[in-house]
Amino acid sequence: INQIAYKDNQDILDLIEGKGGILQTLDDATTGVKLTDAQYTAKLIREHDKHANFVKPKFVAQNPLLFGVKHYAGEVMYTTEAFIEKNESQQPPEVVELMDTSDNPVLKDLTHEFEDGGKAKGAAHGKKTVSSSFRRSLQSLIQRLSDAEANFVRCIKPNKEKVPVKFESTQVVDQLRLSGAMETVKIRQSGFLIRTQHLDFAKRYLLLVSKEDKAGLLKNAKSSSNFFLSMNSDGYAAAKTLMSLLPKVIPAEKFKETDMACGKTKTFLRSDLYRALEEARRKALTGPAIKIQALARGYITRKEMKVVFEINNALKECTAQAGELKWGGVAPLKNSMRRATIIQDCLTTMDIQLQRALGLTIKLPNLPLYIRARAKFAAQATIARQLSDNKSSTNVPLMQALIARAASHSMQGELVDSCVKREGVVAKQFRLRRILQDSAYYDVLEDAESAISEAQSAGLDKKDSWVLSDGPDCWASALRRREELQMEHKERARAIGDLEVQMKAVATSLDLTTIEVLLVQSSAY
Repeated sequence: INQIAYKDNQDILDLIEGKGGILQTLDDATTGVKLTDAQYTAKLIREHDKHANFVKPKFVAQNPLLFGVKHYAGEVMYTTEAFIEKNESQQPPEVVELMDTSDNPVLKDLTHEFEDGGKAKGAAHGKKTVSSSFRRSLQSLIQRLSDAEANFVRCIKPNKEKVPVKFESTQVVDQLRLSGAMETVKIRQSGFLIRTQHLDFAKRYLLLVSKEDKAGLLKNAKSSSNFFLSMNSDGYAAAKTLMSLLPKVIPAEKFKETDMACGKTKTFLRSDLYRALEEARRKALTGPAIKIQALARGYITRKEMKVVFEINNALKECTAQAGELKWGGVAPLKNSMRRATIIQDCLTTMDIQLQRALGLTIKLPNLPLYIRARAKFAAQATIARQLSDNKSSTNVPLMQALIARAASHSMQGELVDSCVKREGVVAKQFRLRRILQDSAYYDVLEDAESAISEAQSAGLDKKDSWVLSDGPDCWASALRRREELQMEHKERARAIGDLEVQMKAVATSLDLTTIEVLLVQSSAY
């Protein structure tokens, strides 16, 4: 502690208020032999001319009342004009007597203050002066600060104008320097900045000791925890022992024995040694920390890789299962439903596995491929469900759109084939139904027979063959129309035969009227 260098103001304090100092000389000049201000100044210059902190003016004859003091904050020049007069502190006795008889306790205390002190230190004949009162008040303040645990608040003005949002660094630095704050920081830095309990010091830096030295420390204890418990009773010895081993840990250029000390309850360290110890501790912890991190990361990675393989195998199985099965089978309805069930199960499994894969830190291989496969299977399942729902539909445009979508997704199988076949049958029956509907209005027997013949070749002469609800009715109306046309044809052939007989009979007749009637009738056929 004695090695700490700091600026000591004791010489300045002795110059100002010490024996024979400026204030005592002023009291002597005030209460003793009366001196003038000039004589007082001359006496100060004569007695303190050689003092390092006393400033003698260059031209004493021109400035007989001028002298200076080199304070901590800087050099200050004083003019002693009216010093003697202002230093006298005499109260009128009538006022003091009146205040002493007052019932007000504050006034009575002030009376005691005026009378207290007796013969002040440095004041002759027991007379009280301003400087002696000031020194007595200052000594009382110092005593109170020594007895208490003082806390100071430094108020720093950021600018001379005292306006907000304006910071003058020069002024702030000057205030910190002149108030002693900067010097306090330097003293603190040069002193033992780090102060820890012996047990905390030993616990924190025991890991720096080598295994051999640590074994020597722990030879009387079964475990390190017992060693720390034993240090509770003898923390000083434990800290002292550990400090003796620090030269083996800290490089020689960074270690100084004067940078550490062992007190009664605390271990003291200077900042340089503390930084060296913390750096060594950080290096000592870095290796094990990296190893622990590597082991932990390896464990986590291996654990995640197991999950990755599990997810990948599940997705691969779902993809293969959904991709190899064909739509349909021996029993189209049964197998198409089985296919839809398998696809739905695969989609559910893929959704679960893909959600797990997205939550991993390790990227799943072929993840985009599985996502595209999942989208493809979902689209196929949707199309298959729509095809299954419309496998008995008679909506040709809808079935054509579904078949086109199935073809765009490369869907094959019995379900698709049955829907294609269904669409062809329905489209053909729509066309034949339209022909049969039109044949109900035909006047030519051959056209009606042609329409009926085409419907018969398509197997629509049976009611169960129709998928259209009004198909059998159209077939029946076409048959009735054919029968009507056949009856008309027979009736016409008979009428034509009768006309031929009558015309043969009048072939040699001269009955022009009968011949004209027959000719008119024959023209109708």
